[in-house]
Amino acid sequence: MQKVTGFIVFVAAFIFVFPLLVRGSSITINFKDGKTVVYEQSEISSITFLEKTPRAFIDIFTGAKAFNGNNNGLTVGTELPPKIMGDFVIEMDVRPGESQQTHANIIDFNHRENIGLAIQQQENDLNNFAFFIGNGSSSAGITYRLQTGVWQHVVFQRQGKEIRLYVNGLLIQTQPCFAGNISYLSNSSVTVGYNANYGRYFKGEIKDLKISGSEDAVSSAGSAMEFTRAGQLLTIGFPEADPFTEGATLSAWVYFDKLPSETGRRMHVVGKPGSGSDLDLLADPDDRFHFFVATGGPYQVVSTMKIQPRKWYFVAVTYLAQSQIMIYVDGKKDNAVNINGVRRNGNPSPLCIGESVVWPNRTIIGKIDEVSAWTRALSNDEIERLMKSGPDRDAKGLSAYVSFEESIRDFSSANRAIVMKGDPRIVSPGAPY
Repeated sequence: MQKVTGFIVFVAAFIFVFPLLVRGSSITINFKDGKTVVYEQSEISSITFLEKTPRAFIDIFTGAKAFNGNNNGLTVGTELPPKIMGDFVIEMDVRPGESQQTHANIIDFNHRENIGLAIQQQENDLNNFAFFIGNGSSSAGITYRLQTGVWQHVVFQRQGKEIRLYVNGLLIQTQPCFAGNISYLSNSSVTVGYNANYGRYFKGEIKDLKISGSEDAVSSAGSAMEFTRAGQLLTIGFPEADPFTEGATLSAWVYFDKLPSETGRRMHVVGKPGSGSDLDLLADPDDRFHFFVATGGPYQVVSTMKIQPRKWYFVAVTYLAQSQIMIYVDGKKDNAVNINGVRRNGNPSPLCIGESVVWPNRTIIGKIDEVSAWTRALSNDEIERLMKSGPDRDAKGLSAYVSFEESIRDFSSANRAIVMKGDPRIVSPGAPY
């Protein structure tokens, strides 16, 4: 999931060009393919793609934007709808206000009845929103009540003949939909926070809105590695000396089909296990994440949050020798423990995903996605960015990065060898980011 910033990005030899517009004075940009696009003065300094095959994301905006429910909104250019004809993913954080206009629009593709795409408030039901697509003759939608005044991460997705809604990593609902492309009115423009024809202004805040799509019905759900039985794991070898003795960060997206409390045993997420030289992220039968270093025992940090089944979590743990170990859940610091004077010794074990080669019978029952290992303790901001966009393959300290989108391989610059044992399988969808 390599992040690329710039006005034009080539992905698989295609040019993805999306104008981002805000009301005000305009500027003109001439692209190398001969196309000229006129932009209104933008609050956005660049276009950012997340390169995660088979989709390319465009950030409509990053950071939070407030919408007053009365007279402000963003206009996005008419070139976007033709790129969202087949499969798509819309991702954002949203915090709805305490009141809404009837049919207030979070995002609108100039839809009409059973044409287009929209996320729109439902009549007489404050923050109950419909997530809708149509092809001119039929439509499909999911209705969900968002919490007032609370940030929620929302992913609205179409894959083939199905639409899905995820909130905070949890799959809320799926609905069947029509085959073929979404239909749009001619020269449809996309708006955020309002409807260009009727007003319908949204009240609340929207943060980090990004959209991906395809002109054809190409799968864009992403993939993850599924573990279902003992002995299934991936290992990544380190021919050099253990690089994680002075500092480390481990991170992964994790989804539990069965909780540790249901199996009565620990579950291994990712780590470099060794007797007296631990570097292990586990889920224990108390249904909390545990991170062990050095000799374990007192040198562990435990999440305050309890794991729920069938929900995606982004978990990151950091180790700084003779200082502190920390655990982050969904990009936010959850807990920390001081380890003054403690430094872990190296070990010859590989990095293990899904199961331990040292401590057997710890296979996770669920899915793992987007695994990374670093030779330094990342900062709070770096971990939040890592959750949302993945690492750059040449990032400082990145020692291994495994995504399951294209193939099972290390996408870091180290390009380490990966061995798969027990036949875990790649499944879709993957993590929400």
